[in-house]
Amino acid sequence: MSKHKTRQTNRITNATLQLINDKGLSCLSMSEVADAAGITRQTLYNYFPDIETIIAQALRAHGEAVEHHVLEIIGGENTPYEKLRAFAHFQISNASLEHENISLEAGLSAKTRNQLYKHNNNVKAALRQIIIYGKKNNIFLKDVNPVVASELILGMVESAANVAAKHPKQKPYLIDAAVRAILAAIKV
Repeated sequence: MSKHKTRQTNRITNATLQLINDKGLSCLSMSEVADAAGITRQTLYNYFPDIETIIAQALRAHGEAVEHHVLEIIGGENTPYEKLRAFAHFQISNASLEHENISLEAGLSAKTRNQLYKHNNNVKAALRQIIIYGKKNNIFLKDVNPVVASELILGMVESAANVAAKHPKQKPYLIDAAVRAILAAIKV
């Protein structure tokens, strides 16, 4: 994608997310997005056919950036325990009142939601590898299913992050609680 197209796409997605934050999703129109982005409606339609596509692009870009960062953080740790703790710490400590994990995906079509959920696949794969390694080295229970456990870990950490968004002063407790819960589910 050219630099100009990337800038325009970012301008449009940022304006859309700001409008959703200010007014909500139900009243949003393409005209309002164009005005907020400082472009004409025709330019907006050259980039996106509808609001859903704009939101999907914003969520996709955010998901890819988070995924990249999570994989870097996990890769920087040595033991399975350190990797899981680093994952939980990153997800929970980044939750805040300004960025609560409210699911805009819920308002999108099933097809678009399924495309967006693909960004979690690499994170789940990394979690599965941590679990497989831990099983082979007798750190984790032998009967732990890596596929199911990776989904469980992701869900536990996302839930803790949502609570942290509502109670930011409790983040240290929530990180420890999430790690304890994860280890209780998989550790020997």
